Amino acid sequence: MLVDMADDIDGDGTDDANVIGAADQSNGQPTPTFGSDLGTFMGIAGSYTAVRVSGNFVIMAVIPANYLSSSGTVDSAYSNLHSLEVIGMYIGGPTDSTHPVDFANIVVPTGTVFTASGYLTGNDGDAEFLSVTNG
Repeated sequence: MLVDMADDIDGDGTDDANVIGAADQSNGQPTPTFGSDLGTFMGIAGSYTAVRVSGNFVIMAVIPANYLSSSGTVDSAYSNLHSLEVIGMYIGGPTDSTHPVDFANIVVPTGTVFTASGYLTGNDGDAEFLSVTNG
């Protein structure tokens, strides 16, 4: 997976692995948007509400763990990423099923076979499994 490594999303002047789709604070880079080829990220379209960093959602926990330079050295796996596990992410948004909510932008080199899978849960009901593959 391709990750945008040219953004300073935590405002410390050092590049981060922008896996939350946050706005760049120092380098003048465009903010990733859903459907763009700027890189892989998880988040929610900006019209929904929740805890935010630079107008975008915070991923609570991911593996590889460190994507922010302000937390220490950015995990080197992000420069050649083969998997990204989102352990927990708060998603705010509509309380009905009539408003689709983008939550993942996954960019891979042309011809790459991939699978994206996981569980989504809400305030009510059971966790729902989803899986998407291109190959």
